[in-house]
Amino acid sequence: MTIEFIGSFVALAALMVGLFAWLRNDMHRETAQLRAEMVDLREQMGELRAGMGELRERMARMEGMFEVLARAVALPRTEAAAE
Repeated sequence: MTIEFIGSFVALAALMVGLFAWLRNDMHRETAQLRAEMVDLREQMGELRAGMGELRERMARMEGMFEVLARAVALPRTEAAAE
């Protein structure tokens, strides 16, 4: 083996180590960004769940009002009205 071959081999090995280190760093950065996005999405989901709860409460109140209104409008039917 010549000195040039050993030098080339060492340079190639250093390049590979550098590339793997860069890739690892890039993966950690991407993972951190994805985790941050997941936290944001979980917060948005919590807000949406709270909004859904509020809408369910409103719907229940409206259903109650409709039932009261239906009872108030329901008049005794006579035979003439049935015809």
